[in-house]
Amino acid sequence: MATKKPRKSKKPKKTAAEIKLDDQLNTLQDSCVQELRLHYVTQQQERENLAKIYYWWQEAHQLTDYYNAKLAHLPQEQLRKTSTKFNFAPVLRLFYGVNTLSDSKRSRMSSALNAIHEEWQAKPKLYKQDVAKLANYIDQNSGVTGLAKQQARLAPPASVSKALKSDLWLDEIEAEEAADKAANPKNYVSTPNRVTKPRPDSVTRSMKMTRKRGEELIHLD
Repeated sequence: MATKKPRKSKKPKKTAAEIKLDDQLNTLQDSCVQELRLHYVTQQQERENLAKIYYWWQEAHQLTDYYNAKLAHLPQEQLRKTSTKFNFAPVLRLFYGVNTLSDSKRSRMSSALNAIHEEWQAKPKLYKQDVAKLANYIDQNSGVTGLAKQQARLAPPASVSKALKSDLWLDEIEAEEAADKAANPKNYVSTPNRVTKPRPDSVTRSMKMTRKRGEELIHLD
């Protein structure tokens, strides 16, 4: 006696609302995948651009008249009088536009360029003028924000997410800097978007000799 095959249960028909939500879900899934791809490509482009900007600055900075002429029309930046860092903000305005970047973004990118400059000075033979190597260094250090954190010397407690805490601290530091700049303008100075021409070789040699003698005296102490 043949056994009867169990009847397949019919799938309940989707309601109009469910069909609509499914369509939205599929569209958004595709959109999110595309967003991730674009985000990755944009990140890579930012890091390559930053490396190229640094190499441009490195060469242009040596051509005093050219460099000064390119930055002459840009607004001056307010820096702490005690700051020993390069002011890359005018260079970033030159490439990205005067007011395209937010103050926070420009500040972080300027910090990142200072970190890049320190890295290149420490290993000039490794990097030379290689954009890919310098972009990889930026990538390995978590991009612009990661390099800005290094410059800010952040050391968050281990009990809190490192990335989250560092980002929050970086935001707080930038906010405090802006507030301090408004409250204590005497602590800041407008930095001209200029570099001075190199001194003659004879003067430069004299300065080096003086500096060397000073270093010898320090070691004697």
